[in-house]
Amino acid sequence: MALEAQLSPITDDTITTRTERMLADGVTSCWFSDRPRPPWLGTVPSLRLATTDAGLLVAEGLVKFTGGSWTAVPPVPVAEFLRWAFSGKVEQHAPRSPLGYPARQLARVWTARTYVAAEDAHLVEVRRREQERERRLAEQRAKAAKRRAEIDASNVVARAEAVELAAAAEEQVRLAPSGPAEVSHHVLKMNRGVRRAIAYLAREFGIAAEIGWSSSDPRWAGGTPLIAEDGTPVAVVDPAPSLLKGEAFRLLAGMLLLFSTAADVQRFDRTTRGARKPRVPVDGWKTQHTGPEPPTSPAAPAAAPKGRAPRLVSRPCPRAADVDAE
Repeated sequence: MALEAQLSPITDDTITTRTERMLADGVTSCWFSDRPRPPWLGTVPSLRLATTDAGLLVAEGLVKFTGGSWTAVPPVPVAEFLRWAFSGKVEQHAPRSPLGYPARQLARVWTARTYVAAEDAHLVEVRRREQERERRLAEQRAKAAKRRAEIDASNVVARAEAVELAAAAEEQVRLAPSGPAEVSHHVLKMNRGVRRAIAYLAREFGIAAEIGWSSSDPRWAGGTPLIAEDGTPVAVVDPAPSLLKGEAFRLLAGMLLLFSTAADVQRFDRTTRGARKPRVPVDGWKTQHTGPEPPTSPAAPAAAPKGRAPRLVSRPCPRAADVDAE
């Protein structure tokens, strides 16, 4: 082993080249410096020394593995270190765990083989714990995915039934409207927001809809139902968050909810989520605002239907399900 005392400045590349040249000739090496923090320390087999009343001591570069990290050993005389090195009790090692003392990380250190074995065992245990954690997370994700699939399947059935019942109720009122239903229907025809919503459905989705006669039915949560030509409910205009319970929650959870402005959408979202018992379906509400009506004057003709996908705002709420929140 060549013992090299490097007192003058030297670059990492130069000291590495010199070390590799000696190693090619079958000579190992150890570089020493008494500088406060030589920049090449740890780049090659090396130690930092310190002169004390007790003599020349190894101050940095000799470490032990404990508690999951490498720590510096108490300073030892250089002669003691050399006895360990020449007898094979300490050797060079590239740490795979961090140095746990307040100094820069070193690429190479001197340590005993027992500490290298301790690091090996520690890393094996770390990997075992990581694999166990990954296994548990995978199980949790699989359970959550299964539960979500069950909820989704149940919701498909519940929502289809709710739409069917709503369509039947609408047909019944439509065939034999009472006085109040006729008055309500006439008033809603004059409502600008409702008319805008009908135009929005035609413009954005190509759906021809009209105002439902069963608007006073509690299943619409105080909103105005819009009914397609085949009698199927396709949207609800301005439902009231406070009325989203029971059949109304199950029905509206799967429907498009239309509001006049983006602020109305945000207000609806805040109210349903901020309640003491939030009223939000598992896949979130499907909301959209209709915005201002497009210009229809000759100077600014109405835009043709674009045929793009619905711009639905869905905010997931993984802890909620399609059940009455009350």
